[in-house]
Order: sequence, then C-alpha cells, then structure tokens
Amino acid sequence: MRREPILAASRNPWILKHDALGTRMKVLIILMTLISGGMAAGSRPHKEEKFSDVIKFPLFGSEDLSLKGLFFTKIRLGSPPQELNVLVDTGSDLFWVNCPSYEEKNLSKLYKWEESVTSSPVNCSKEPCSFDMNYNDRGSISGFYVRDVLHYDTFLRNSFSNMSTSVKFGCSTRRNAVLNDHPEVEGIMGLGPRKMSLISQLSSLTVAPPVFTHCLASRGDGFLLLGQVLDADFTYTPIISKYRYEVALESITINGDQLPVDPRVFSVTRLDSAAKRSLLEAETYDLLLKAVSVSVNQSWYLGPRGLPCYQVSASETFPDVHFDFHGGASLTLKPANYLIQVDRLL
Repeated sequence: MRREPILAASRNPWILKHDALGTRMKVLIILMTLISGGMAAGSRPHKEEKFSDVIKFPLFGSEDLSLKGLFFTKIRLGSPPQELNVLVDTGSDLFWVNCPSYEEKNLSKLYKWEESVTSSPVNCSKEPCSFDMNYNDRGSISGFYVRDVLHYDTFLRNSFSNMSTSVKFGCSTRRNAVLNDHPEVEGIMGLGPRKMSLISQLSSLTVAPPVFTHCLASRGDGFLLLGQVLDADFTYTPIISKYRYEVALESITINGDQLPVDPRVFSVTRLDSAAKRSLLEAETYDLLLKAVSVSVNQSWYLGPRGLPCYQVSASETFPDVHFDFHGGASLTLKPANYLIQVDRLL
C-alpha cells in the first residue's frame, strides 16, 4: 500500500534519496519497472491451452514523487459500464472501489451498484459478505462485497477483442486515510497471490493464468497484462513465497564491484507496485551511499529534509546500480531512477 517518499543528489543539488525508517531501515527509491528491463518475476510460463487471450489494461501516473508517485489503471464495471480509476497494487489482495455512503458524499466518482443491471450483493448465508481491512500505513476501509461484470480488452498478436467476466469485489462505504492524497483514484486493484485477488479470480474462472506483466513507463504511461506473455528476452527469477510476491536478491553491484553485504540480508525481497520507495537494511543502504560517493569522487552533504545531497553538473556523472536476482535476472537502475533533483522537493 501507500508509503511516504524519502532519498535525493544535486548541481541543482541532486539528492541521493534516503531517510531513516524507525532504527533499522533506510530508504532507496527504486522504480518498479520490473519487466521493462527484460526481467520478469514469477513462475515459468504456463503451458495450459484452456485460457483465453492476454488481458490488457492501460497504466497512467508517474514515478515522480514530487507529482503523484503512483500508477493506476482505468476499469469498467457494470451494465452499463461505469469507468473508475484504481491503483494497481501487488502488495494487497482485495479488489475494491468507492461506493455511495453518507460519509463519502464528497468523492468525485463512485461505483453505483444499484444502477447496474448485472450487479448483486454477495449472499451472506453462503460466503462472507462484508469486509474490514487495515493497510500497513494505518489506513483502513470497510464495506460489503458485490458481484458484477468487469469489462476488459484482450489481444492475441494484432487482434483485439472486448470481453467481460463477472467478478467479486469490495464496495467500500468507509475509508480512513486511504488514498486521501489521490482524489483521482477511486479504488485499489489488489493483485496479490491469494484467492480473493482479481488475478486469482480470473485464473479460477480460466479467463487468464495467474501471471501478470507490468511496464511502468517514466513518461507517465504503460500497461498491465494479465495472462501469459512469451518473450525470449525475459530472464525469470522465481517467486519464493506462496502468499506474497517475494524474490531472492543476491547482490548489488556498482561499477563492477559488489557491495560487501552478508547474503542472508537479501534472502527475501518483497515486490510492491504501490510502494513509492524501496527499502534497504540500514547497513546495506550506508554501503550503497558510500559506493556512490566513491564513484563520483565527493562526499555528500546534508540537504533539504535531512537528505544526503551531492553538488554536481548533471546526473550522468553517477553510476548505474545493478540489483542481481537468483536465476540470472538483473535490474539496472539509471541515476534518474535513484536520484531526485532538489528543487523538486522544495
């Protein structure tokens, strides 16, 4: 779920994005462009023939923390279709949207289930019909479950089709500190591995296998694909947890040199598309900061908001940072992916 931003460097000072989180963690902002670099996290492609074509959703937003720092997609629910923006979140499972209530009259967009001829509240005598969920950032939501049709586009090679499937999702009638800073977003598409998530539902209905690909483009657009995508350029790293998207990070490399970190520190690395930043253990963060300072041949100074800064002419003087995962997959961060220009924080 949502996190607050934290690290930076600069000639207009650039801040090497950092901060303390409690006493154990410090922060490095890493864009979740997990697929666009030719790396895919997940199981090997499914060989089942019974699934339909790949489902495609557009992605909007920006990785720029001075703007939004999130990515969302547009969905269409009900008959006639009602269009809503939902945050794409691999760190949670519940798929929910805003619904009318006495407490939320000021919300710009709502899913009005009573106006859809294909909607129906979940039968409480057969399955849970209400929810009350807390997020890690202390936000919470509650409401009731509804079934209605989700409209989506599928494609195979250059052929596109419009399809719809009935799915179960949450109709939120109360929100507390969830998406308050993002009025343009009206819900969350939980893509976690548990059975209540949208991707698990579509898999159980044999609409798409439990595989997804997302590209979060720096220019503010991208795509989310649900289903099997075969690409010879992908290098896979396995998911090592049944209930979360966790992978094995093996090393961090700068200028060909690995950071001297105990491999046990990297034993579990969790992926969360809705997080604004990535977290490193404090000692690892300090080693990374030191390696960057050696590379640019200067020490950092304490800048705005207590962030470590560098005085440089351009971000290109900074090195690439390579995150190496089990199985040979590697994610390369360019300087723009881990630096923030100071004037964007002021």
